[in-house]
This record gives sequence, structure tokens and C-alpha cells, in this order.
Amino acid sequence: MSRHELECGVIDNRAVTRDIFLLRLDAHELTLQARPGQFCMLEVGEYAYPLLKRPFSIHDVPDENEIEFIYRVAGKGTAMLSRKRAGDSIRVLGPLGNGFGWNQSRHPVLVGGGLGIAPMLFLARIISEKGLIKPVVILGARSSAELVSLEAFKAIDCRLCLATEDGSLGQKGFVTTLLQEIVGDSEADMVFSCGPMPMLKAVYEIAVKASVSCEVSLEAQMACGIGACLGCAVKSADRSSGQTGYLHVCKEGPVFDGADVSWN
Repeated sequence: MSRHELECGVIDNRAVTRDIFLLRLDAHELTLQARPGQFCMLEVGEYAYPLLKRPFSIHDVPDENEIEFIYRVAGKGTAMLSRKRAGDSIRVLGPLGNGFGWNQSRHPVLVGGGLGIAPMLFLARIISEKGLIKPVVILGARSSAELVSLEAFKAIDCRLCLATEDGSLGQKGFVTTLLQEIVGDSEADMVFSCGPMPMLKAVYEIAVKASVSCEVSLEAQMACGIGACLGCAVKSADRSSGQTGYLHVCKEGPVFDGADVSWN
């Protein structure tokens, strides 16, 4: 899969909650290559400060010219990114990494928790439009305010199930409770998930118990995004020897078979 470093124009960059932003870029060359689950490295500041680009999951590709990212303002870099306005430009390297194997499933279940919701919209869109399948999409967050892009999900032909920890929208509790109910009462044959590691571990365990394949998208600190710095290593489970090695999220992921990840 080829990648590009491009100067992309900002179409929109707006707050969707108090600290979560939706960034939309004009990036035709990226959209032609992008696959659900991949990410891009964005230059968040100006004049090479901050020096390092930041990794962001591709949130959506609504048409052949636009690409979207969801991010939370959590430090100086993302604060600088949040000040970008329509007409500004951002250097983008991507698309990077390996995406979800969505075309291997006939009855997919998508599970996103917190900002792990980010890659689920693009995945749901592709499955619905190209797979001719109606996916089940389970989204969860601490409160309704953090369940982003709900209108976009509702515009896709999918079964949308929601959970919030405070009960402000959907079922009160965690996405894993909904997942248990759905994989037990449906023909689900594959689970695709992104979110915090404890959630992903629980999702994988539920899938294994139900004899359902599971792919997980992992998050990690990245300096380069192309496998040169080796800074995004996570422990792997060697299924043949039982030994623990390492996987590099940017190059071998960010999407992995859940069985390849060491959850201990």
C-alpha cells in the first residue's frame, strides 16, 4: 500500500464536545488509498514545532475528496491543531498501517469505546456500502456528550447500539455487556474493536468464548509512524511457541488479530 506526504487544506475543524474536535481535510490522494483501520501522521504545529507529527485514526472518508479525523485536545500539540481554521493547511503522511479485514466477515459486529469510536464510522460505511451487509455497531462512552458522530452513524445502514457509563444515552454500563448479548443472540462471525486496552481485552475474551474471530485496533505513542523508531512496541502472544515477543503498532498494526496480542 503506497503512502503520501501531502499538504492538505483544512475544510473544517470544529469542537463537537468541550475538548473533542472533528477535523475535515481536502485530501483526494489520501482518500483513494485509505482503508478502514488505517491512520495518518499529522503535523500539528508550524515551523517544525512541535517537531514530531501526531498519529490519528481515519474517522471517515465521506467522499472521494475529503477525509476526517476525530481527536481530543490533550496537550500542546493537539491544542495547536485545534486552532487550525478553514483555509489553513496541514502536512499529512499516510495512509499508514494495516486496516480491518472487513471483507472476511458476513455478520460483523463493530465495537468502539471512547475515542475508539474514531475508526468505526469509516469501517461501518465501507461494510454497508461495499459489503452489502448491515453491520451491528456498538458504541460506548462515559456520557452521551462523548458519543460523537451519532448522526453520521445513523445515516449509514447499520444496527446502532449505544451504552454510556452514566446512563445518559442508551444502555447504562459498558459496551461489553451489549456485546455479550449480541454475540449470544445473533449469527455474528467477526468482531472489530477499538478502544482502551482493558476494554479490548474484555471484547477479545467475549469473542473467544463465543467462538467468534476478533480484530482489535491498538493505540500507542508513535514518533515516526513507519516502523523506523520502534517506539510503539506492544507485547505479542506467539501462538506456536507460547513465548512473548513484540509487535509494532504502526507497521504491523494498528489492527491485529486479538489472538496475536499478549493481554497479560
